[in-house]
Amino acid sequence: MLVPNFLLGTLAFGFTAASALPEAKLTALHGRQSGAGGCDNSQDRTQWCGKGTVKTDGEVTWPNKDTPAAAVTKTFNIEVAEATLAPDGIQKPMLVINGTYPGPTIIADWGDVLIINVKNSMKDNGTSMHWHGINQANTTTEDGVNGVTECPIPPLATRQYKFIATQFGTTWYHSHYSGQYGDGVLGTMIINGPAAEQYAEDLGTFPITDYFHKPIYQVGVASEHGGPPKGEAALINGTMLANGLGAYANVTVTAKKTYRLRIINTSVDNGWKFSLDGHPFTVIQADFVPVKPFKTNWIFVGIGQRYDVVFTTDQTPGNYWFRAEIPTGLCGSNTLSTGAIGSNTQLTRAVLKYVQGTTTSSSLPTSTPLGTYLKTCADETALSPLVEKTVPSEGFVFTKDRTDQMNVSNVAQPVNQWFINTEKIQVDWTVPSLKYVVDNKVATLQKITGNAVYVLDKPNHFYYWVIQNQGAVPHPIHLHGHDFYILGATNTTETTNPMTIFTGSTDDMKKLNFVSPMRRDVATLPGNGWLVIAFETNNPGMWLMHCHVSVLAFV
Repeated sequence: MLVPNFLLGTLAFGFTAASALPEAKLTALHGRQSGAGGCDNSQDRTQWCGKGTVKTDGEVTWPNKDTPAAAVTKTFNIEVAEATLAPDGIQKPMLVINGTYPGPTIIADWGDVLIINVKNSMKDNGTSMHWHGINQANTTTEDGVNGVTECPIPPLATRQYKFIATQFGTTWYHSHYSGQYGDGVLGTMIINGPAAEQYAEDLGTFPITDYFHKPIYQVGVASEHGGPPKGEAALINGTMLANGLGAYANVTVTAKKTYRLRIINTSVDNGWKFSLDGHPFTVIQADFVPVKPFKTNWIFVGIGQRYDVVFTTDQTPGNYWFRAEIPTGLCGSNTLSTGAIGSNTQLTRAVLKYVQGTTTSSSLPTSTPLGTYLKTCADETALSPLVEKTVPSEGFVFTKDRTDQMNVSNVAQPVNQWFINTEKIQVDWTVPSLKYVVDNKVATLQKITGNAVYVLDKPNHFYYWVIQNQGAVPHPIHLHGHDFYILGATNTTETTNPMTIFTGSTDDMKKLNFVSPMRRDVATLPGNGWLVIAFETNNPGMWLMHCHVSVLAFV
């Protein structure tokens, strides 16, 4: 079934938070990738067993695209249920997947067909499951957004999702029902494929999140009548040592090897700067897009973003800190992440342990940070896609209306509410927006207050959007169904300057990159500034676009 592209813009207010296991140790999920999947590319990570390379354009082709019967089908079963866990050593009721937080890591290969059965064992809540960043090529019904592409999965019912892994890299899956992922309904995903840099071993996923002791509903209600929520703690890989309770996540390595690590920000409200003492990162992928490798000591990871990095264990064997720090109050807050860079009040940490002989040291690290970082909530500027693609500049004629401009604004009375072009989305769970398309009633859908529907009726056409932030708080903008092109953004060295407005002037147009812009599925909209994106309507469906600060986006 082919349908037009629809964009549901939203920064509507909502609820969400985070959760975890009482203690956790990160182990290599699939070692050298051989044995975990159908391709052993350990001799050359840039290749994928004759079925593609790291420079293959996943928007155009993927393994077995032309021979679908040859694709491997992998089936997974996950169950959402209530549980009591203690991520930071303090027990609390949570909503989790398969009894753990994070939920199980789903591992598949590039080109596989995934069948995922989601059972809702909660007694009083519906749910849905969104496969974050998966483009869902021609499978918009599998996107997992209740009210948009499906009805919620009722209590004690099961829903089957089926889609092709047309991309490779790192991501996560989470409930898109209200704020459930903040109470624990999330897990990570690895789609094995080629890589932009060689490495010996894959350490797997490394999710980072803020964490709340109260149920997320209560956190959301408090945020409606006050400022942004402040977490009682933060978690790395589902655990944290805080106030003498809980445990740090541990990563065990051996000397003189190169490792891959998959960093994911699964937060409710926090953006992070991330680093590993003594070990610079080489960044090889941003979201699902391989990038030209570059070195950095610290990397900013916005909510929903992922970075694949490699590092070499070339330091004196011992224990070293992983550090996740909030660079400025505009990136959110929690009680473990305050103060100066590397200070004793920046306590969101995990431990890298070198194996010495046959054992590791139980001592806490005494390592120091790798330099400083710019204290802003701003995306990395060194990103450049490995597969360069151009965007037609002649197609962008800025008309400053609803067809190419989105103004993000906030109204604080009587409760905090966020809008795009003065609209806030409020979908109907009983009649998903996609049903209006299937029933050929798009005109009816557009007339319903609160749907905020944007109809993009030209197939294989580039659409351009100027997203203007009318406040000082940055927003991680996420688009379902597509990797969008980041044509430009305001200078992000300081987000509290007076508002900078994109006018479409000659000077503004000169700031845009149409030749080889970065592509990804989450980008940071600077505070008091603008972000210009473009994407091609090459994947028909009903797609949501929203801010990934959970207490601002409620679907």
